[in-house]
Amino acid sequence: MNETLELAPLDYAQPISWWPLAPGWWLVIIFLLAAMISLCHWLLKRKRANAFRKQALAELKNISCLEPSHAQLTEVNALLKRVAVTLYPRSIASIKYGNDWLTWLDRTGNTKGFTQGEGQVLKHGLYQAKVSYNQRALITLVERWIKQVKYYPSEERQHA
Repeated sequence: MNETLELAPLDYAQPISWWPLAPGWWLVIIFLLAAMISLCHWLLKRKRANAFRKQALAELKNISCLEPSHAQLTEVNALLKRVAVTLYPRSIASIKYGNDWLTWLDRTGNTKGFTQGEGQVLKHGLYQAKVSYNQRALITLVERWIKQVKYYPSEERQHA
């Protein structure tokens, strides 16, 4: 009974290798690469598109250090014009002045602070020798406008 049987070793099937990949995996890899490239492109485009906001806010901070005066109003108005020309065609943004300018700022910034608030000083204050206004309220209004202003090309074609 002690006989040993001489059996051949078992021949197991080879494990399935990962390489070469199945066509479905290649499609998944291509899709993920395309999605990552698109996301990077979108993020870079968005960062570049909003770079003017950071620059404008930094300049507004420098302007806010000035004493409330005609010169400060001129600087604030010039900054608003530069931001407007950055977003909208020069033919639309640069020709606005007076009530049209303030109404346009309110419409594009979704506010009423320019036509009904402290922003009204930009209408007449630029042309007066002596002007008094609430500097903090004006700077806050302009800062909020710079942060909120959006580009609406179809709307501007209608109101141009």
